[in-house]
Amino acid sequence: MELIRPLRFTCIAALGTLLLLSCCCTAAGTEIEEAGPSDQVSHPSWMPQARVVDDFTELAEPPEVFYPSQYMKRQKLRAEEIKGLQKSTDEEILQRYGRIPFHENVPIYGLAAPGNIVKQAIKDYGAVNIVDPNQNDGRMIILGKTAPQDPEGTEQLGQKSISELEKTIKLYKLNPDFHILRKKLVQSQAIRLPEKSIHDVPHLGATPIISDGDLGKMLRASTVGTKTFYYKESDARPILVDIRQELMHRTVNDREKGAIERVVKQHEGAQEKFGDELASVLYGQPTYLNVENGRTRKQGVKLKDYPRFDKNTKREEMVQALQEHGRFRFYVKDPQGNEVGYRIKVLNRKAPSGEPMKITVKPLNSFKKASETVYSWLGKIPHRNLV
Repeated sequence: MELIRPLRFTCIAALGTLLLLSCCCTAAGTEIEEAGPSDQVSHPSWMPQARVVDDFTELAEPPEVFYPSQYMKRQKLRAEEIKGLQKSTDEEILQRYGRIPFHENVPIYGLAAPGNIVKQAIKDYGAVNIVDPNQNDGRMIILGKTAPQDPEGTEQLGQKSISELEKTIKLYKLNPDFHILRKKLVQSQAIRLPEKSIHDVPHLGATPIISDGDLGKMLRASTVGTKTFYYKESDARPILVDIRQELMHRTVNDREKGAIERVVKQHEGAQEKFGDELASVLYGQPTYLNVENGRTRKQGVKLKDYPRFDKNTKREEMVQALQEHGRFRFYVKDPQGNEVGYRIKVLNRKAPSGEPMKITVKPLNSFKKASETVYSWLGKIPHRNLV
């Protein structure tokens, strides 16, 4: 009996320990289960990449998620503080708002815009649009009088729905460079931007395809030819950009998309095979038949007088040869170090001036290679080790 009593107490203690551990495990498990659903509550999502503009960077992952209607409260916007700010000078306007999207003269910002930036924008324009494109949500924050007869200085902050929300969000999502182009070209703002040549970028017809985000090339493309350009950014569907249209762009159709991809691929292939200069002649900015060389361009060319070029030749020399003679020969080396010759020819060299050149590339056939070899032996043309 004496022996059984301690054993009973031991069993009771062990049972109590098991119950305690079971409760602790259950409590911990409950906490984990309850934490999961709270992470899945639907909130406005943030842009996957940071938007960098002249005056601020919108954070890719802000500390808290909230709705546009909550922006005014979260950023502690106060009418009296905004009214006490100085309006931006003309120079500051260009600096602060050059790349900021606008709709009907109201600047557009995302939820991550710093409060001080938005306060200054309200001071300068009387209102701002705050949007969350991922949730198709937005609000306009306005500094204005509650009644028309109220005296100056009594303006209060308020907010309302954005009347053209879809259009506003589309403008916000565009490349910020498009907005600075519009301000310069359409609104004639005194923005100093250097133009860059677009000879070297692939073209679909007369329209350049820009994919590197080069503002100087975009500016040039917006002022010559069709005054439009295709913009292709990573894996996104290309768009046709026309800075003078209200939304500045439209998404290309399937036919255009296929043609753009084909030209870009051909241009890249020509760069690898022939170098950048000839690739720009073949697939870059079109070359138009001139008037001055119409007669000589239509005539034949003697073998010894053929223009001959390689990867070191500049685009301008090749274009001039096509204008004067309608053809030239081009040489590249194969992996074994032997030279391979090609004939570059204008198919429509007899067409009226002003027509874009239609250019073909063909390897030299056996007869032409043999002729070149004989002429090089005779010293009439530079020696070529053609294969």
